[in-house]
Amino acid sequence: MTISRDLADLIRQITSHIEVPDVRYVHLPDPQPSPDKEAEFGVIGLECGCGGFFYAWLGGAQDRLQQQFKPGQLIGRSPLDLVDLYMSDDEAQRSIGLAAINAISQHLFHIAAYQLETTSDSMAQLAFSPGDHVGMVGLFPSLVKKLRVQNIDLTVIENKPHLVLVNDNYEVTLDVSRLHDCNKILCTGAVLLNDTVDEVLDHCRNADVIAMIGPTVSCLPDPLFARGVYVVGGTTVADITLLMRHLGSNIPFGASVEKYTIRRDDYAGVSALLERAQD
Repeated sequence: MTISRDLADLIRQITSHIEVPDVRYVHLPDPQPSPDKEAEFGVIGLECGCGGFFYAWLGGAQDRLQQQFKPGQLIGRSPLDLVDLYMSDDEAQRSIGLAAINAISQHLFHIAAYQLETTSDSMAQLAFSPGDHVGMVGLFPSLVKKLRVQNIDLTVIENKPHLVLVNDNYEVTLDVSRLHDCNKILCTGAVLLNDTVDEVLDHCRNADVIAMIGPTVSCLPDPLFARGVYVVGGTTVADITLLMRHLGSNIPFGASVEKYTIRRDDYAGVSALLERAQD
């Protein structure tokens, strides 16, 4: 079984026990984003105010999003109707499917009164020290600068050939097997969209700590924890109205969201969440 299949099955399992609000808010990102933006995200928001994000810069998938989906076609539908899109081979459809999965996951957290550990640290509160060999799946420029100043060995896995380089203890490579040499690994949520998450985690078996971070990783973490991920860093909506206003004005999330972390050792699991949601 793949993580994508496990996630979709898990959502279907929980929605057989709880009611899920319909889609009320949709933001589809600009197919021609400003070149000075570091990242862009789409979102599906539910009537309860919970929302699910997806990373938008996946090549031609961003253009296909606008061609295949219109907000008016999604608003008013059950997010459960969209979950199976995550099984598609098309990244645009997978994006919408994962956003629905994330939104339903956040709804369960909400009705179960699960206290997410909020943080201002976008790196899942990982600590790095000399002697570590850090693996990074996807480029985090701010962390690269920090680690290079500390002279920590760093291997970055990318899928863009023009970024490949080797410079002393800093390497950018297309070879995912280089993760075998890393003891701490930080992985962007984009792997959940480009269908590489299972392959990537298979190469992380030697790591002491695996973290997966980003607004796209705001799903139920059970399938990730079952495959060795130790901590996830996601994003929850604090004010859906403010979020939609910020997205529509092309400005940062700001106070409309909160970042959070869930560590495997502290997480009770989806069954416990369902019990609390039904009390």
